[in-house]
Amino acid sequence: MDDINNLIALLNLILGLYFVIAGLLRKGSLYKNEYPAEIQAEARRAISVFSIIAGLLLTAISCLEIYQVENLQWLNYTLWGLCMVLVIVCVIYFKKKFGRYLK
Repeated sequence: MDDINNLIALLNLILGLYFVIAGLLRKGSLYKNEYPAEIQAEARRAISVFSIIAGLLLTAISCLEIYQVENLQWLNYTLWGLCMVLVIVCVIYFKKKFGRYLK
């Protein structure tokens, strides 16, 4: 079971690094969408911000799991909670900001 946890932590690290790099470079599969031209720039900026934040959170979570920091388990749960809140905020933001374009 410990091997599976290490594999998941490694995959989280890779995913976190991908999000950070994609957010900084503004390239990758995150930016392949069919948004109208008038919202492309603003949508790419929002995707970039959310991507960098999610990447940093996932990288921190995976580092805590890889190094098995036991006395900071509360921090691990807090970071996972922040990831969930980030997803909810991202969905609400895109619905409010670009809802009329995405129907």
